[in-house]
Amino acid sequence: NWLMVKAYTEWRRYGTDKKLEILRRLEKLIALFMPQMKLVYGHRGVSKVVKAYEMNIPFRRVIKLADTDVYLKERLLKLRDSLV
Repeated sequence: NWLMVKAYTEWRRYGTDKKLEILRRLEKLIALFMPQMKLVYGHRGVSKVVKAYEMNIPFRRVIKLADTDVYLKERLLKLRDSLV
């Protein structure tokens, strides 16, 4: 995730504590909303390996979970709405 932050900020240097805090907040947002591939199925056949992946963002995975706390879901939805 830190490399993604650096890619978004074009590898600039940020020397103050305020700028470092902004980078840390940006890292959390990228980790939450950056698409990731998750291995769903893997099977080794005779001559090849068959794999299936799910492409989704962590935010959607947390929202879909049935046992996720309602308060956490509300906070995540408010965060998403404030970014749009």
